[in-house]
Amino acid sequence: MTGFFLPVLLYCPSYAQDSTENNFTAAAISNTINLYYQFTNKQSRLYNGLEYYDYPVTLEGHAYFLDSSWKKGYVFYDGLPFYDVSMLYDIVRDELVILHFNNFKKMGLLSEKIKEFTLQGHHFLYLIRDSIGNSLPSTGFYEDLYDGASQVLAKRIKIIEERITNQVEQFITVHNRYYIRVNGRYHVVDSYNALMSVLKDHARDVRQYLRKNRIRYRKNPQSTIISAAVFYDSLKK
Repeated sequence: MTGFFLPVLLYCPSYAQDSTENNFTAAAISNTINLYYQFTNKQSRLYNGLEYYDYPVTLEGHAYFLDSSWKKGYVFYDGLPFYDVSMLYDIVRDELVILHFNNFKKMGLLSEKIKEFTLQGHHFLYLIRDSIGNSLPSTGFYEDLYDGASQVLAKRIKIIEERITNQVEQFITVHNRYYIRVNGRYHVVDSYNALMSVLKDHARDVRQYLRKNRIRYRKNPQSTIISAAVFYDSLKK
């Protein structure tokens, strides 16, 4: 990151200067100071989180979304948008990690201050569990797969598990859970039958559409759920 410096303008009173020049110098100083505070305030809003600790090097697999290398992304944090931020999404901890501007310190952003972020073309929302409707199992980050009337979300989950041989070994297991929003409520979809149950008022049409286009749940659950939701919404128009 390129450093930002506030130039210091030395002003020595001169009886030869006229009021126009004095006003110009004062305005220049004021604008420079305002720009400095605007910039530093915005950056301080982003680099405000918790120190991040890495996993043991002996862990099999990695805790991150897609891969473990830094990627540039977008995040809306603490009321402001930030672009081209080096980040990782830690799925195990459900935490967005950024690379501090000093380029060697990792920082975990405060999840409750994140509205959304985009990483490698994947859009994630921070959603709060509705304690009354109980439509989502937990507060956290959900990938927005389809943002139509029947919104489709994915909850990416990675769990550290252990096995014992001659020593304790830790490894990562991957899980995905899908949800469709129908009539203002999210419903879990963990099977083909569950999908048809959620879309029950047009289940017959959806089933025929999937069969006609050779879209199979077992082969690709995520793609099937999205295709079904898009077609279902077209029937509701």
